[in-house]
Amino acid sequence: MEKAFRTKRLWLVIATIVIAVICAMCLVACGDDESSGDSGTHTVHKYENYVCTVCGEYAPDAPVTEGLSYVELEEYDEEKDERVVVGYAVVGIGESIDNDITEIFIPKSYNDKPVMCIGDYAFYNRSSLSNIVIPNSVTRIYPVAFYNTAYYNNESNWKDDVLYIGNYLIQAKDTLSGSYAIKQGTRVIADSAFMDCSSSLTSITIPNSVTSIGRDAFYGCRGLTSVTIPNSVISIGINSFRFCGSLTSVIIDKGVTIIDSGAFYGCVSLTSVTIPNSVTLISMEAFAYCTNLKNIKYNGTMEQWEAIAEDGWDVDMVHWNTGANRTKYIETIECTDGTITLSND
Repeated sequence: MEKAFRTKRLWLVIATIVIAVICAMCLVACGDDESSGDSGTHTVHKYENYVCTVCGEYAPDAPVTEGLSYVELEEYDEEKDERVVVGYAVVGIGESIDNDITEIFIPKSYNDKPVMCIGDYAFYNRSSLSNIVIPNSVTRIYPVAFYNTAYYNNESNWKDDVLYIGNYLIQAKDTLSGSYAIKQGTRVIADSAFMDCSSSLTSITIPNSVTSIGRDAFYGCRGLTSVTIPNSVISIGINSFRFCGSLTSVIIDKGVTIIDSGAFYGCVSLTSVTIPNSVTLISMEAFAYCTNLKNIKYNGTMEQWEAIAEDGWDVDMVHWNTGANRTKYIETIECTDGTITLSND
């Protein structure tokens, strides 16, 4: 049963990412000429540092850095009954590359599979590395991937205390305060990007271009009071808003399919959550210890909600504090065709 659940979740994640990319390309597709048609809006590529700022594609003459180190990303294939390689993560530079390398162009693919991640500490302490180009195949950037590089240490690369590499938000300083609007066109919010930010940061605007909110992205942002997840986002990462103690309301637009484990864990002020019927998986502890969250508004039918419950809404780990002092927090799920009352059983 556990293996089947992991398999279902894997292919769900892969499928939703592919669908999201296709939909985004239909909405804004680049070509040689600017035009408009039934399939969407087409515009001329606008290259900056060899990457189109509209669609994220590499320029035809973009160089690619050879000799980087990779690890395989494997998932279980139910049909083949075996683990298969679905992509690669860049984890550093290989022995053939000079330690004092000044620029890196990460390829879109390796061994005919997409380069999907940039690993923990991948380019950590590469003090000469001043130019980094990331392809649009990358959907996740792990913590500290570019820490203490020349690019990271160059203050001119930080805009309003936030560091971007192209359309990827890498890191925010803990000096942010008030309201902050993430740059339009941003595709991915890296893991731990705003982790433990200042309690003075009260509001974040996420643009309708972000497809992935990384693990621990807003972990411990205790000043945030409300957040709206736009319909471009397909995955809310593990612990992404964990311990955001002032967060009172969350609106998740249609488009999100996965609310990962611990996403809103310990948001003790949370009283209002709206979940779209596009969500097909809510992982363990997604809303655990949200002690003031009594009701979830679900923009789908009771039957659709039961399907979510069957596929991953774990009663013990999501609704209750487990152990001797078992206390139910969430009492009702308000669906479009009725209300589900959660039992204590």
